[in-house]
Amino acid sequence: PAKPTELSRQLDWEAILKASQTLSQQLTPGKLLNTLMRLVMENAGAEKVFLIMENNNHLFIEAEGNALSAATNIPIGIPIESSDSLCAGIINYTKRTLETVALADAGQNGIFIDDPYVTLNKPKSILCMPVLKQAKLIAILYLENNLSSDVFTPDRLEVLQLLTSQAVISLENARLYDGLEKRVTERTEELSKTNVDLKEQIRERRKAEHVLQDYAEKLKESKSEFGFLKEEI
Repeated sequence: PAKPTELSRQLDWEAILKASQTLSQQLTPGKLLNTLMRLVMENAGAEKVFLIMENNNHLFIEAEGNALSAATNIPIGIPIESSDSLCAGIINYTKRTLETVALADAGQNGIFIDDPYVTLNKPKSILCMPVLKQAKLIAILYLENNLSSDVFTPDRLEVLQLLTSQAVISLENARLYDGLEKRVTERTEELSKTNVDLKEQIRERRKAEHVLQDYAEKLKESKSEFGFLKEEI
């Protein structure tokens, strides 16, 4: 029979497989990010979760989750420096070095003990993990648990790496799908407008033809009357 740790690991992999399938099935960015936040909180034991994306060499909060309120939020490009809910110093360190930062008790030990955020908030477990694609940074996952120390174990880190990598791939696909859908909608609207314009042009042309036809008939009648008068004369 499997040992407890082996059984737990098997259950983790079963959960991660289901979670990965769930992420791959999401076709809209908003739903995908909400699903990712929920799955990360469920599988990592985090109180707070942030997905941070890079744009023009600046870092922005793409999504956030809070386990205590069971809420997720999809903010619109909030710079990390504008948030007082995470440690920008640790995130910038990960961006610069592309290294994962895992702190068992950030308020008591580690190189960030004098960081203003850490000094003020005395957080316990912190995990800041880069998400790479072809050795290039595309996202950062930041997690906190302020109730317990040493929460983010190597096993959980492995699960999170797989989850986040799948999520970022799915996010790229979802944005591509969303973009194509918008272009199809825009093209449909353009064709619909063109169709309306063509119908209007046809109506105007028919109206003009009727006017010309009436004019031609009146002109014909005038010529007939003129011919009749001419014969009488």
